[in-house]
Amino acid sequence: MPMAWGHVLKSALGQAIYFAVFTYLLKALLNWFFDGDNFVQQLVSLGNIKGSVLGGIFFGVIMGITNWGRLKKQL
Repeated sequence: MPMAWGHVLKSALGQAIYFAVFTYLLKALLNWFFDGDNFVQQLVSLGNIKGSVLGGIFFGVIMGITNWGRLKKQL
């Protein structure tokens, strides 16, 4: 069980990081494309960074809970 729990945590952490990076780049790209904002300025924007990190944390927690529930169901 501890080994499986470690796998769930690693999986949730990986998914959270992937989601945060994806949304971070997507926000900057969409703001550049639709609003005409400077792409580099959007990349260093604290609001963009903070929103992506918080979204990644939330997504990671939700995925961790989901994976943990699936693991409990299998055992």
